[in-house]
Amino acid sequence: MTRSFPSVDDDTQLFDGQILGALDARNDTRFVQVNEAPLTPYRFGGVTPSGNATDNTPALAAMFAAAALSPNPEIYLPPGIWNSTGASAGNLPLSTALKVRGHGRTKSRLNLGNTDNPFFTWNAEIHGVEMSSLHISTAGGDIFSPGPKGGINASTFRNMFLNTQRAGKRIWFQDNTGSFIQMTFEDLEMQHLATAAVSPFHVRTQAGGANFNLFKQVRVNGLNNALVPFFYFESSLPQTYLTDWVFMNILGEQNPGGLIHALAPLNWTVINATDEDATVPYVGDLFRFMPNSAGLAPRDLTFIGSGRRGSSMDSSAYEFNVATSSQNVTLLNCNPTPVSQSTKASLPRTATIIGGRGFPGSYQGQGSPEGVVTAAVGSMYSRSDGSAGSSIYIKESGTGATGWTAK
Repeated sequence: MTRSFPSVDDDTQLFDGQILGALDARNDTRFVQVNEAPLTPYRFGGVTPSGNATDNTPALAAMFAAAALSPNPEIYLPPGIWNSTGASAGNLPLSTALKVRGHGRTKSRLNLGNTDNPFFTWNAEIHGVEMSSLHISTAGGDIFSPGPKGGINASTFRNMFLNTQRAGKRIWFQDNTGSFIQMTFEDLEMQHLATAAVSPFHVRTQAGGANFNLFKQVRVNGLNNALVPFFYFESSLPQTYLTDWVFMNILGEQNPGGLIHALAPLNWTVINATDEDATVPYVGDLFRFMPNSAGLAPRDLTFIGSGRRGSSMDSSAYEFNVATSSQNVTLLNCNPTPVSQSTKASLPRTATIIGGRGFPGSYQGQGSPEGVVTAAVGSMYSRSDGSAGSSIYIKESGTGATGWTAK
C-alpha cells in the first residue's frame, strides 16, 4: 500500500480530505486523499505584513504567476496588509479557474501603491475566477483592468471591500473586444474616493457578449462625485445589446452623478436599488438608459422598489430617464421612502407605472374608482366590470380619491 501526501510547511493548509475506504478490515486502515494546499505569499519569499511598511511585490507576482501555470490554482492571503508598491507593482495575472480568498474582508488586505499599473489584468478569454473574503485598495491604478482581448466569463466576486483613491482610476475598467458574461458580484462594498470624470465601475464591450450578469447585495459610495454615475455599461455595436442583467439590493450613497447608466440594455431588472445622497442635490439621472452609438434602444426594463432616498433632483435630472424610443418599461412601487419631491421620470409612452410615489399610475379593478382609489392627476383606471363609457377612467383633478372622469 502506498500513501501519497503533499509536502507540508508552516504556511500550507490541508483541506478537502476524503476517506477512500477501509482497505484492511483487521485494523480499519484508511487512506486519505488530500488536495494540494493553496499557494500563499510565504512560499515565494513573502514577509509577514507589518502595517504599510512591507513591500511584497516580488512574492505576490511570483505567486500569481505560479497559479497561472497550475491545473487547480488556488491562492490564500493570510491576515495582514499585503503591499505591492513601486514601478513594477500590480499587473497580477488573473487566469482561468483561479481561486483567491482571504481570511475576511476586515482581515486580509491587498494594497496597491501609487502606480499607474492596474492591480489585476489579463489578456485572454478567462472563466471560472473566484475571489472572496478580501479588502483590495489602491492609491494608484485601476483594480481590475484587462488587456485588449481580456474577456471574462462565469466568475464570482463575493464578500469583498474594493476601494480606489486616485483620480481617473477605477475599480473595474473593461474597454476592449472581450466578453463579460455570467458574472456575479455579491455581498460587496465599493468606494471611490477621487472626483474625476470616470465611472468607478465601467464596462464597454466593443465585441463579444455582455449577458446574464448579476449584482446582488452591493453597497457603493462615490463620495459626492457629481461628474459621473457609479456604474456605467455600454455596447457600441449595432447587433449587441447588454442582455439579461439583474441588479438586486443595491444601496448607493453619495452618488449625485447617478447610480446606474447603460446604453442599449435589453431585459434588465432593477430591484430595491436606491441612493441616499443627503448632502448635495442629484445633478445626474439616477437611472439612465439610452440608445448606443449604433442606434440600439433599451427595451424590456423593469424597476421594482427603486429610486432615491436622499436629496432633491436638479431641474435637468431624473430619477428614471429612459429613451423615448424604448419599449416595455415598467415601474412598480418605486421610491418607497418619501423624499422632498415627487418621482421625476422621463419615460416612453409604452411605460407602465404602478404605485410610483407622486407619479401618474395605471390601476385596475372592479367598480368606479371615484372616492375609492387615491392617485395622482393623469393616472388611468381600467374597470373590468365597466361598459361603454365607463370602462376607462382618467384622474383629471385633485390629490385624493376624487377627480376621476369616465371615458
